[in-house]
Amino acid sequence: MSRVHLFLLLFMALIAAFLADIAFGSVNLPVGEVWKTLTGTSDNLIYREIIFNHRLPKALTAILTGAALSIAGVLMQTLFSNPLAGPDVLGVTSGSSLGVALLTLGTSALPAWFISGWGQVTAAFMGAIGVLLLIIIASVKIRQTVSLLIVGMMFGYFTGAIVSILQSVSNPDA
Repeated sequence: MSRVHLFLLLFMALIAAFLADIAFGSVNLPVGEVWKTLTGTSDNLIYREIIFNHRLPKALTAILTGAALSIAGVLMQTLFSNPLAGPDVLGVTSGSSLGVALLTLGTSALPAWFISGWGQVTAAFMGAIGVLLLIIIASVKIRQTVSLLIVGMMFGYFTGAIVSILQSVSNPDA
């Protein structure tokens, strides 16, 4: 199978998964009606509401996020010349866990909707960015990729240890 055929096959699988993501959910929609709604030939207002306001944004976000993560993974693997390089190797994943742990355990004064909704996403993002900034600062001094990987792993283990300490000293009934 040539690369062109493989690319076309994968693209058709992506389109099929995209349409299935839009069609199937708590309310199953006929695939024909989904296609009519997406092309603007359907008059069903309920289907338009479900598709355009709920399912289409989620499906597009899933596709764009998957594409961005795959590009980021390839860039990290190329930069470090390591096929196993990923965000967990540099400690970014542990940094996001630390952000959520600090939000969850240290914010009894904040309203519950902030802690459970976008607050957790924001805290995870800020924790990941914090560790990433530390890695960037370290990369100014450390020019060898292997040493930078080791420093990233150290940041990951350090933030993971802080999360474990926070879990052990937290009140399980709170």
